[in-house]
Amino acid sequence: MYRIEVPGYEADRLRPALGPRRAAVFAAKLGLAARALAGRRLVNVTGDDRRKGGVYEVMRSVLPYLVGAGIEVEWLNLGTPPEARPALEYFHVLAHGIPPAEDWYGLLARELRNWPGSAGLPPPSWRRFSGRTT
Repeated sequence: MYRIEVPGYEADRLRPALGPRRAAVFAAKLGLAARALAGRRLVNVTGDDRRKGGVYEVMRSVLPYLVGAGIEVEWLNLGTPPEARPALEYFHVLAHGIPPAEDWYGLLARELRNWPGSAGLPPPSWRRFSGRTT
């Protein structure tokens, strides 16, 4: 696991794109968030830092404005190997409050039948996360 440094951006940086009124509203909302989170740290944990993709782009673009508003932000990456990605997806879905498909494990197994050395099953790390042994 390692920490990704998050720079701080002032909300006013967006004034040319948003215009003065919307930039002021954005700054005010950031101020509200900073007051609500005063004395707390916002910790963001990702499982894969490939320096691309939707989650990385959103975090890379948004977190600096929180830091610029005075919110303590920490971004940690777990450095997850590719074979553990489905387990991360499973927990990601759970974090959103959506139960995964009943047969999520079977769906993964079918999807990865041609994975080298898998014998038709996901790698052991996925089985460990799922609670299944076969």
